Amino acid sequence: MLQQSTLEFEIRLYDLFSEEISALRDAVNRLADAVDPVSLRGPLNAIVYELCGNALKALYKRAYSKYVVAKLGLDDLPYHDWLKLFRAEIEAHRAENFAHLCRQENIYIKASGKFAGDVFRIQIENDGAPSEIEMSRIHLALERAKETMSLAAYFDDEDAYQEGAGLGLPMVMVSLRGMGVDPANFQIFTQGDTTVARIDVPLNLFGNARSEPLRLLRQNKELLAITWNLFQQIDLSAVRFDLDGHILAVSRSMLKRLAIPLETPDMFKTLVPQRFVAELFRGPQGIRVTQKFLNHRVYLENLSRTERILFNVSGYVTDKGVVSTLWQEIAISDSAAPKLNEGSLIGNLKFHNIIEPYIPQLVLMKARETVELGRTELPEEVRDQTIFFADLAGFTEMSESMRPHVVVEMLNMALSIMVRHIKEAGGSVDKFMGDAVMAVFADPLPACKAALEIQNTFAEVNRFRIEAKEPPVRARIGIHCGNVIMANIGTDERKDWTAIGDTVNTASRIEKNAPVGSILISDRVFERVKDDLRVTQSYRIKVKGKAKEISVYELEAMNSAPADS
Repeated sequence: MLQQSTLEFEIRLYDLFSEEISALRDAVNRLADAVDPVSLRGPLNAIVYELCGNALKALYKRAYSKYVVAKLGLDDLPYHDWLKLFRAEIEAHRAENFAHLCRQENIYIKASGKFAGDVFRIQIENDGAPSEIEMSRIHLALERAKETMSLAAYFDDEDAYQEGAGLGLPMVMVSLRGMGVDPANFQIFTQGDTTVARIDVPLNLFGNARSEPLRLLRQNKELLAITWNLFQQIDLSAVRFDLDGHILAVSRSMLKRLAIPLETPDMFKTLVPQRFVAELFRGPQGIRVTQKFLNHRVYLENLSRTERILFNVSGYVTDKGVVSTLWQEIAISDSAAPKLNEGSLIGNLKFHNIIEPYIPQLVLMKARETVELGRTELPEEVRDQTIFFADLAGFTEMSESMRPHVVVEMLNMALSIMVRHIKEAGGSVDKFMGDAVMAVFADPLPACKAALEIQNTFAEVNRFRIEAKEPPVRARIGIHCGNVIMANIGTDERKDWTAIGDTVNTASRIEKNAPVGSILISDRVFERVKDDLRVTQSYRIKVKGKAKEISVYELEAMNSAPADS
């Protein structure tokens, strides 16, 4: 039974990079999870994100016209002329200045979802109505998009990128079809002085339960018919080997896929990589030992060597000692194919389990979100973030007189304490730098809480370390907040998706000026959280890269904490 109160939402948005977009994503995910998270999370998020992007674009134009063009006395400037200025501003500062202007003037778009009769209605509302010419172009683009069955032709059509064409509309239509929703359930219209984009998701999509009981398929005739139809429809091929890996037989479908003439089937043997045979038949975990294998990936070239095709292969040993294998082509784009590893799927999973802890959680989270939105590269974003730096004091000197394994144990102990409190407070570790940590938070208050918890935990740990005649672990912490650029830094072979900019540099400088065992926060952080924190003193410091001194505060405790905490 659906809980309407938990699925309905109404969220104001000023941009696509602040915490509001995360709240919207969570609301859309709750809706998708109530139906089918695997099939609906990606399409629903992509649709809502594109519609919000289009609505914000219109909102920013309106704000630019009203608060910039009009105030500059450029009302008579032709539309296309001030549009060039608008685009120049976007290119120079992305949407940062427009988002700030919209917050200042309290103008926003509204994304909402609610039950309406037999549908769940998702709406994106934007103050202001397009001109008749713009509206006609939107409707034309909408009608054209309803005929779109694939995005490939659309991206090849340069006319689709003209101003007002509605870049996301074909994607919306294709996504709706993939969800099983009629494109007619999506519309764009004006309601007074408001422009509305509306999607009605039929409630029958929420009906996962069947009224009739499930029955078992008969093992012989029915199952054989289904298997044969699948075999024909999804281009499955069969190959037989002996236990030493010699090819005994190959299906016509495989010969056809590799462009091998039926009269020369032996040519297939020349295309099977020796490493495939060696791993599956002659390795320590070969077919003689395992008796079967599942989900092994291998590339084969066609006979003319003009195409590499990725196959998923499974096989087993029959009663007669023959290895029967089933080959299914993995249909992916040429650009994506080289990124998939050959070999056992289980082996690849183990490989990824090994490397995943080495990848920043911030990158993993953003990568999953990017895939859900149908994109192939992490975006560059401007965000208001809180940057947190923590550094172990005197660690280099201590490590010179300690045995290597003791150094590693002590460092891992200290870093694990930092990371635990950072994650518990909602932050993400951006990187480790020797004995230092850089983390990113959405807001200053959780960052300050994490810093206090870290210093309090170190104080407790040091009581035991001192009794054990071990050197204490002490840290200095610096916190600053402001706009950062989340950008791809590096080369095609090695990249970081990390925060850069003046805010990051300033946070690092503040940390380096912090007394050992203390927490320094910038005046900007203090202004945002001063009602929740107690500080012991404030002073001004000179930091590298700044012409003027900056004000900092030494953090003592949360207001809610006891005085001796």
